[in-house]
Amino acid sequence: MKEGKNILTNDLSILERYFYKWRLRPNSDKTEECGFHLNNKEANRELNVQLEGVKVNYNFTPKYLGVTFYRLLMFWNHIEKL
Repeated sequence: MKEGKNILTNDLSILERYFYKWRLRPNSDKTEECGFHLNNKEANRELNVQLEGVKVNYNFTPKYLGVTFYRLLMFWNHIEKL
């Protein structure tokens, strides 16, 4: 999970430079992160990452394009809402 945090932090740094170059501002209220893992112990860990100096909110069940994901790579949350 530590390697994933480092990769995510690096990617967010690239995004920050892109946003600055094109004078864009990401909405920190809508920005979320979630670590997906098949190991139950690892799935409960929160990644401490920041975007433009603001801690990114952790969401155990993020929603993307109408699909609700779960940190253990299961879709039962999404299926229950259908």
